[in-house]
Amino acid sequence: MLSPSAARRIARAASIISETGLELRIIALYIVKSKDNAYRFINDMIPDGIELFEAVVRIQERVRKTEGLEVDSGPARQTLSNLNARKLGLGMNQSDSHLDMLTLAKEVGLRQEYLDVNKICSKLVHRTAFSVLVFEPEGELGYIGPLMYHFGVQYGLDVWATLTAHIGQYGLHPVP
Repeated sequence: MLSPSAARRIARAASIISETGLELRIIALYIVKSKDNAYRFINDMIPDGIELFEAVVRIQERVRKTEGLEVDSGPARQTLSNLNARKLGLGMNQSDSHLDMLTLAKEVGLRQEYLDVNKICSKLVHRTAFSVLVFEPEGELGYIGPLMYHFGVQYGLDVWATLTAHIGQYGLHPVP
């Protein structure tokens, strides 16, 4: 019999596997759907990177102010400058943000599945009253870890099948 702590860790790990697998499935379905989608996803790394490095600079500034630690934000700021220049070079607007997973899920017909898996994962991975106080490795809660693991494996196989079919038909090129 697993301890409640071990059951929580297993359920969390299986949830992360499931969520990651579903997100990869959504991305695969999105990029093979059309050439425009493939290029939109590729170029999405620019606004996504901008959001990442903006957060890095804010954290660096916070650490400098609150902890008194000298943090060289020059490299992160230079990366931000380079990414912003690339964004403009691609004809993107400064207000263009990254593609969010819910939008991609909706585009490929997996909106509700994404919302459900995301909700389960959020409750198990992040500390909530439920995940801290209730989780026991038996009854209906004992099946969550194996269920999420099953979905994670299935999503991984779906990604493999989607990409294998696309590559078989178009090679490593987008849909014409």
